[in-house]
Amino acid sequence: MEGQKRELEKFIRAHAREPRWRGRVDALRCLKGIEEITAFALVAEAGVFSRFGSARAFSTWAGLVPSEHSSGPRRRTGGITKTGNSNVRRLLVEASWHYARRPPRASPPEPDVPLRIENHAAKAVKRLVARRREMSARGKRPSVANCAT
Repeated sequence: MEGQKRELEKFIRAHAREPRWRGRVDALRCLKGIEEITAFALVAEAGVFSRFGSARAFSTWAGLVPSEHSSGPRRRTGGITKTGNSNVRRLLVEASWHYARRPPRASPPEPDVPLRIENHAAKAVKRLVARRREMSARGKRPSVANCAT
């Protein structure tokens, strides 16, 4: 069974390095908690990320936005909707557990990733770590802070 898993991972890694996927996979790998197989799965599921007009649109597609219960002027938000892509949601939630700790001081640059993408990813990692820390300080449960991250 373990041998089959390794063979499947080898197969996925080989496809992730093909020119069709490589740029997007390497760009996603700049984010904390996302390695080659997770990045390839996200790219395969989402396709071209530019089709989403905003991060909120992507989050809605993945089912990671809070539900809403409104009546008149009263607006209450609840748990995540879970009405989107369950595979992407699971991958992102698992990867976001890495944001509970400080980012590493210096990560090795990914091959063939433009500096502007690395800089953008570094800013995102700092922002997400800070958001996670702030939610924990406010007393949010770890699973809630993780999903929000």
